[in-house]
Amino acid sequence: DAGTGTITLSNTSNHFTGAVSLTGGASQIVDNNALTLGTVNTGDLTVTSNGVLDLGRGTVAGNLDANSNGTAIAQSTLGSDHLTVTGTSTINAGAGSITLTQATNDFQGAVSLTGGAVSIRDTNALDISSLSQPNNQALTLQAGGALTLSAGLTAIDTGSADLTLSSGTLFDPGIPLAGRNVSLTGSGGLTLSHSVSANANGAGTGNLTLVSTNNAIDASG
Repeated sequence: DAGTGTITLSNTSNHFTGAVSLTGGASQIVDNNALTLGTVNTGDLTVTSNGVLDLGRGTVAGNLDANSNGTAIAQSTLGSDHLTVTGTSTINAGAGSITLTQATNDFQGAVSLTGGAVSIRDTNALDISSLSQPNNQALTLQAGGALTLSAGLTAIDTGSADLTLSSGTLFDPGIPLAGRNVSLTGSGGLTLSHSVSANANGAGTGNLTLVSTNNAIDASG
């Protein structure tokens, strides 16, 4: 607990065997193995592990930069535990999975994702600024508010894996979408201005599911 002071635990030989809780201003923590965070209450937070990375729960009042060097990134799933990040979030798991699915997560700034299978949930709006995945990896993006896919994304194709995108408002992906089973939800309606393909790569039988709540589904584009 550094109060509002900085926390710098950046020695590459660090190894924290138990959960690490952080209270401070701008904070850095490095572990040469797996790392589990407990309760976080910091300013900008940079977290680096060389094994499975658990981001715990709490609030980052600034930007989050999390890198697991190719292994899975997750969070605490106990009860109502969640993460709030007031700035941008850069989540890099290499080819490892990213699972940040607590219902009350709140990523308030743009989110950049690099991982294998990726699943992320936000109770409010979710802005995906960049997305990098290997071929044939599942993707689930769920927003309680608007789901925005950055203009820098030209297409999403999960190949033989499933693609699930859900917005709490009118949803227009604005780019071509493809996957084995594709599910799109826009609580305020769906506008599909580009192609949407299920089973696009011939990986068995695929299903396309379009859901809107008492609003129009427009695929005329």
